Amino acid sequence: MNSDRQHLFPRNALYQIPSPRPVHQIREPGLSRTDKQTFSERHLHCVWSDPRFRPKTLYTAEGQKLYIEHPGHWNLEAGPDFRSSVLRLGPNRHRIIGDTEIHIHARDWQRHGHCGDPNFAKLKLHLTYYPGSVPADYLPPGTIQAALQPALAKKPTFSFEQVDITAYPYEIVGTPTPLREKICSLTPEEKQYFLDVAGEQRLQQKADMLSLLIQRKGTEQTFYEEFFGALGYKQNKQTFKTLAQAIPIQELRRETAGDPTVAYALLAGVSGLMPHGIHRITDPTNRAYLRCVWDIWWKKAETFEQRMISPTQWNLTNLRPANHPLRRMMAAAHLFTLEESLMNQLHALNPMPPRAWCRHALQLLDKNIHTSFDHQSSIHTDNPPEAFTLIGRARAINILTNLFIPFSAARSGQDFFRSGVLEVLPCEAMNSITRQTAHAIFGRDHSTSLYRTGLRRQGLIHVFHNYGIEHREQSHERQRSTLLH
Repeated sequence: MNSDRQHLFPRNALYQIPSPRPVHQIREPGLSRTDKQTFSERHLHCVWSDPRFRPKTLYTAEGQKLYIEHPGHWNLEAGPDFRSSVLRLGPNRHRIIGDTEIHIHARDWQRHGHCGDPNFAKLKLHLTYYPGSVPADYLPPGTIQAALQPALAKKPTFSFEQVDITAYPYEIVGTPTPLREKICSLTPEEKQYFLDVAGEQRLQQKADMLSLLIQRKGTEQTFYEEFFGALGYKQNKQTFKTLAQAIPIQELRRETAGDPTVAYALLAGVSGLMPHGIHRITDPTNRAYLRCVWDIWWKKAETFEQRMISPTQWNLTNLRPANHPLRRMMAAAHLFTLEESLMNQLHALNPMPPRAWCRHALQLLDKNIHTSFDHQSSIHTDNPPEAFTLIGRARAINILTNLFIPFSAARSGQDFFRSGVLEVLPCEAMNSITRQTAHAIFGRDHSTSLYRTGLRRQGLIHVFHNYGIEHREQSHERQRSTLLH
């Protein structure tokens, strides 16, 4: 830890830790077709995840016995329902590790459009409620097919009414984590303070990391690369950084002479995502702009062709149009061709009071990038269904918290944190990490008022990574599963 900046985060020393899917419905076994009591596909996810309900063994569509060593980690994002399931197949109990997708009927695999989806490349189990099978060539190679209904029908005490779907996936019944056992005795104020301290440590670690990068790469290049990484979300973070390294900031400034259109042409060209099919674009403004971009790129392509990124390095699956890398490159083209650099504009805010500093820092990401494409989903589509800016507020808050704040500490070392900037951080939206961590350490019925500030949500993220919430939850589940089987 850099002792010169340690005073910026005064609570650090106190931080210590002990080592939308479609709704399909099914009837419960034994109920008549006229009975109105129904159960959703989510109930099946809960049954699969919970060792109290999950059958010890199943039978595959070919009649082989299938032992469930571990159901996998409940996936809250795109792709299979459970990641890294551990199965044992046949009399020799051959061990298989891969993903699990759960449906009510076997035909739902095709109906949900999973055929050929690269997110399912590691699928090893297609689990359905009703017995049935999908043609093998529709599934990834080696996928096992099995059904839950026959095994559940043999459990006389089982009822779907026992499954509280609101308690999953965060509160699977089992041994509480050691951290929860320690924290449960704290008062609400102490719990909030714990998250404040954890949030500070997360931001300080980021500042320390940025300080090292500045020493190696220089101040402006570090800011530039980290900003690009922040534009890419986690799916494309590293690819965006690769793009920033392929066209360093000084070269971008030299080649573009402050023209954002030239910058966009370079970024789109080197990224390998330059839009094609100009003749098919009906909107005259989009068509004219893209023709201009192509004209610029053709003249510079030979210089940069050895640095071009393969389109396969980008993850474009399930991206909203507003989050497409080409839109983020448009924002970067405007922000990094300003007469006064974005980095220096940020540095100039330091004397401001905390709330004003945050407000003006967010405005830097808005006022500098108004273009004729602000309210279009893409420069190569027509008649977009909604209006949005090149960098939305949610992404701007993420950049403010995860880059602007720690970078300012790493660069200036000024003591503006003590004046309360951390206490007025705007809140990022809750996500799978923060929800899982909150449930893991506070329990199911906790009050969300414990983490209604931006700093405390940073604290949840820090606890997740520092304490290994995901790893430990899976370890506890695997231990319980082993004992039960």
